[in-house]
Amino acid sequence: MSEVKQTSDKGTLPAAEPVKPAVDYREKFSHSTRENQIISAERDKLKERVNDLTTEQPPTEEEMRQIYGDEWEYMTDEVKNSSIRQETQSRKIARIHNEVLELKEEKMWQADLANAVENHPDLKGREAEFRKYVYRYPKSVPIDTLAKSFLFEIKENEPPASALAPAEPETEIVFERGGSGNQTPPKVQRKVYTENEAKQLRTTNPQLYNELVKKKELIIEGEE
Repeated sequence: MSEVKQTSDKGTLPAAEPVKPAVDYREKFSHSTRENQIISAERDKLKERVNDLTTEQPPTEEEMRQIYGDEWEYMTDEVKNSSIRQETQSRKIARIHNEVLELKEEKMWQADLANAVENHPDLKGREAEFRKYVYRYPKSVPIDTLAKSFLFEIKENEPPASALAPAEPETEIVFERGGSGNQTPPKVQRKVYTENEAKQLRTTNPQLYNELVKKKELIIEGEE
């Protein structure tokens, strides 16, 4: 007769692997699309900046007269052309200087935006919505201020917790005793809703509302 080998973990079952939540590919794609739109807009803006820096923008004749005054009328064409080139180069250097400053500010702004979720955990899961909100305002407005404003608006627009909780009909069991000591079946008194409560129930829990109506158990105050 063959021997049956017994293991030390006889009778135990392997631990069930945790069930992974299903991926919402529609939401994932929507989030990715919004992110790509933002990245594309930022790329177009960068191209516009580069084009502005590399394009020559010589001053007009009137602008040169304002710079040099009456002296401009007595300059030779050679001196005028040299002055125009010099002014064009000065303007280009000024644009580059301003662009560098703006890029530094933009980098700091983007870093603050990236850190917003860490500083405000309530933004988690709403990153794309928050970025869209932020771009409605100039970059001079601090990200921290916008985060607080965004969360405040969300809180103001969210229904109260009492409205989110499913409304359950309250019941009260009343026992009536017979004359011979026998107890009659319990009588159930169903909740009487006000008109506002009925409207709220229809909005927050339509399934329960329809079930009560179907069973003719939705009792409105004044209609008993």
